[in-house]
Amino acid sequence: MQSTLLNHEDTCKGAARGWILRHNAIRDALATSLSSSSNDITTTIEPTIEGLSTRTDLVITSKSNRHYYDIQVVAINAETAEQDPYLTLDQAARAKSVKYNALGPSFKPLIFSAGGLLSKETSVEYKRLQRLAGPSAANYLDNTISLVLLRTRAKARNSLGNY
Repeated sequence: MQSTLLNHEDTCKGAARGWILRHNAIRDALATSLSSSSNDITTTIEPTIEGLSTRTDLVITSKSNRHYYDIQVVAINAETAEQDPYLTLDQAARAKSVKYNALGPSFKPLIFSAGGLLSKETSVEYKRLQRLAGPSAANYLDNTISLVLLRTRAKARNSLGNY
């Protein structure tokens, strides 16, 4: 009996449904924590944006600004990944920025690794979102994202079994 490769659950195509659920759970946690933290903040999931054929995952609107977000969870152990995990995450962030270039500085990619690392740009923006949400909602957000990432990896690993 041959065992699966280390972290195979992050790259196996058989786990794709779990990846979609993970992505949507992170998106929904962001929307919930921010919209419940203040009456001045509204969130819209997958907004239609005039002039763009694709949709971002989320738009957050406050009195003073509007930011568009697209979330990606990256497998830093994929064959195409760089040796340095932060380079892999930053490449994904740059690709998102190019894709949504028309939105200019109001677009912010949110790039997580399957294990919980953040791209440098995401780390800065995530801290801003935590401040915007407030302590209680930020704690909910942190815990939810951590659990979603852990649960997805565990379910995928368990379902893959031994090959």
